[in-house]
Amino acid sequence: MILVVDDDPVVRSMLLEVLCRAGHFTAAVANGKAALDLLDQGVRPDVILLDLVMPIMDGRTTLEQLRHRGSLVPVLLVSAFLDDIGANFGSPVVGGLPKPFGHEALIEAVERALDPGP
Repeated sequence: MILVVDDDPVVRSMLLEVLCRAGHFTAAVANGKAALDLLDQGVRPDVILLDLVMPIMDGRTTLEQLRHRGSLVPVLLVSAFLDDIGANFGSPVVGGLPKPFGHEALIEAVERALDPGP
């Protein structure tokens, strides 16, 4: 399952549609707190697509919380601000996808995150 964490309802909808068409099971929430709440309820995604700029709990704080909890779920950052801040976030971040991006780039990034190889 791929968990999409993005505050923009249009972006969330697009991500879900593209991922579902590619055969992935998905869930979505609007901020990091809601994502952590799902994890607390026992939801175990295979990959988290995480926006950095969100209200309530942003992506950086969400990453800090994931690290604090010892989460091993790979995180793919999806943000318009990757170029400004760089994508060197360390574990559990496995990559970054700068907005805007095409559908093919999204699918390729997700597939790499799901199967990082040796």
